[in-house]
Amino acid sequence: MLNELSQVVAALDSVGIVGASRHQHIQPMGKNDDVLIVSVGEESLPELVEVIRAEVAQNLLKFAPANNGPSFPGLNLPTPLRTLDAVPAEELTPAIENLLALGKNKTASAAALNDAIARLYKLSAPRAFADSQKNQFQRSCGEMVTHLREKLSNAPLGQEQVDALGESPRSQERGAD
Repeated sequence: MLNELSQVVAALDSVGIVGASRHQHIQPMGKNDDVLIVSVGEESLPELVEVIRAEVAQNLLKFAPANNGPSFPGLNLPTPLRTLDAVPAEELTPAIENLLALGKNKTASAAALNDAIARLYKLSAPRAFADSQKNQFQRSCGEMVTHLREKLSNAPLGQEQVDALGESPRSQERGAD
């Protein structure tokens, strides 16, 4: 919703209707980097993953109340998320060569590209994050929930969603029993 409202403000500005300046905590999502977008569905599971090029990403906004702190809806994750370190070269080399060849082939099908990427994914393993990285991520998520709860607690509509902020989907399911 933040980015949609930003588009409305830009449209109003373009026709000469100027509003207040942007709040200091509203910042660009990406500066000179591509941005990975993970769309989460109603079940709190990823439904769509896409990469947004830096030229487009620089127009996306996030709410970030503190430097190097939590932000919403964008957050920083250490990358890469998966690793190929333990894969023997005799397995990894043909998989990468196949993907590179498909990338150069202008007539390669989407299904062939998907299969090549899936093959590499199956070879990969989740990255092991350092305890400090895990703690930073947990702290950032917790701080953002606290911040949003404070900001939204006086909201007249959707109070049940505000009350549920910070609860996991499983705890919400148990509460419904």
